[in-house]
Amino acid sequence: MSRRVILSRSHGPNLTAPVTRHTAQARRHPHARLTATLICAASHAYETGVLANTGAGGKEFRPTRDLRSLAQVLQENGYRTAAFVSATPLKRYSGLSVGFDIFDQPERTQRRAEATNAAVLQWLETSDEEPFFLWVHYFDPHKPYHAPAPFSTKYRPEPRLDHYLSERKFDNGRNDGSVDRVNNRYDGEVSYVDHQLGRLLAELRSHPASWKRTILVVLGDHGEGCRSSE
Repeated sequence: MSRRVILSRSHGPNLTAPVTRHTAQARRHPHARLTATLICAASHAYETGVLANTGAGGKEFRPTRDLRSLAQVLQENGYRTAAFVSATPLKRYSGLSVGFDIFDQPERTQRRAEATNAAVLQWLETSDEEPFFLWVHYFDPHKPYHAPAPFSTKYRPEPRLDHYLSERKFDNGRNDGSVDRVNNRYDGEVSYVDHQLGRLLAELRSHPASWKRTILVVLGDHGEGCRSSE
C-alpha cells in the first residue's frame, strides 16, 4: 500500500495546472529518468544529455569541443541565459555556470524558494528581450523540513500513515516527534515549493506574447520515498 493511497493528498496544484490548462500542448514523460539521484551529478546529466559522472557526488563539469551544456548551445545561438540555484551543490564550483550570462547563487548553504524567486522575478522585470533560457532550481523539500507558515501546519497527523512508516522503520533524522509528524512537515515543504512555482508561472503568464512561445520543463532529481519500496 503506497503512502499516496493512504492520504490522497494534493501536493502540487500549481505544478499540474499547466497540464490541465494546456492539454493540447502539454506532455508527460513518465519514463524520462535521470541517471543519478545526487543533485550535482543529476544536473550534469540533464544539462548535457550524457550519463552522470557520480564520482565524489558529481565531479565538476568541464566542457570540451564535443561535450557542451544546453546553456552553451543556446547562448551561442542568440539566447539570453540565466540560472538561479538554491543550494551549495550547484554553486559555481560545480561547473554548471558555464554558458549562463547570469548565474545567481545563495550566499550561504541554501536559500528558500521565495528568496530564489525574488531574484528571478527581478531579472524577468528587467529582461524584455527574447529569446531566453531560464533555469530555476528549488531545494526546500530536504531535511530538517521546516516550511514557513502556513505550510508548516497544513497537514495533520494521520494514524494509518504513522503505522505504515513505523513498520518500515522510517528514520526521520531527528528525535522530535512521530514519523507522521515529520512526514507532514515534508509535505508542507512540497506544498510551499509548489506555491512558489505558482508565483513564477503567474509572472510568466502575465506576458501573453512570450508565454505563448515558452516551453516549460519541470523535473526533479529525487523525492523522499519513506522506504515505500521495502
